[in-house]
Amino acid sequence: MKQRSKSNEREKSCQGFFRVSKKQILLISEIALRNELLLSPQRAKSLSEFYALLKSIWENGSEPFEIKGKNGFWKKITHEWLGSQSSCSTKTIERRLAELKDLGLIKYERQGYIPHKYMQLVSIEEALDIALTDKTLSVSQQSKCQLPKGQNVFYASDNMSVANKRREQKDLKEVSIYKVHTIPDQLKKHSNLINSFWKLRKGKDSKESWEWQMKELLKIDQKYGEDVLINQLDQAQGKGWNSIDCLKYEQFNKAEVVEENSQVTDLKRIENMKINAKNFGERSTWMNDPTYKNQYQEILKEVQNVE
Repeated sequence: MKQRSKSNEREKSCQGFFRVSKKQILLISEIALRNELLLSPQRAKSLSEFYALLKSIWENGSEPFEIKGKNGFWKKITHEWLGSQSSCSTKTIERRLAELKDLGLIKYERQGYIPHKYMQLVSIEEALDIALTDKTLSVSQQSKCQLPKGQNVFYASDNMSVANKRREQKDLKEVSIYKVHTIPDQLKKHSNLINSFWKLRKGKDSKESWEWQMKELLKIDQKYGEDVLINQLDQAQGKGWNSIDCLKYEQFNKAEVVEENSQVTDLKRIENMKINAKNFGERSTWMNDPTYKNQYQEILKEVQNVE
């Protein structure tokens, strides 16, 4: 009894794509039967495990996106990442994707000269509704189903072109179900606002765009304070902005940035006034400056006295 309890605890503690219920395997077998395909128990189990892997991709990671000319939302997948998670070759991955597509459990598209792969997940309940026909699941109908074809598949390296291998490697980051976006420690107290803004925006959801946006938010927080940052995030959500830019904030609000080293700024300004006094005298633009006109006149007198 102790050994059984230990094994049960191990099963409960296991997490992953391959913990699928018996009910799911039976439902996938039923969908196949309604599509006039008779699955062996092992094949039904393999398809069920692979469907669970695709479901984990669909429910985690980056948000689904629209593709021009295609209906609904899609997610990018790569054969290499799927193979690393399921210990299958690329050919096996391609075959299982095609089988799930034929059963109506996914929608699968390849686009481009170096093909990108995209998929939509269809729930088992929806696939069952689609698979319903006037045919009854009688013995006579079951006898018309195709019998499973057994094959001995041996592991071998996949013959992929160099361009496709590069594309697979490049897409791995986009496919990963683990979220790569991290909020800097200084901005974590605004994480709810930042995440809400990022979900509503329609721009690219790449790692590079996220890192750029975090830098801009840090600039606003450091230069203008917490209140301005919160105001910008609220406006971004309300007005549907795709990004928050510190430079644009300064342009539209005519913000004046206080320099940390004001002494250096003063010295540079005085040096510029002396150069203008020697070369232009009273024709300098400093004479029209309401803030520094008096200071320039004093410097001009000093220069004229020296000469």
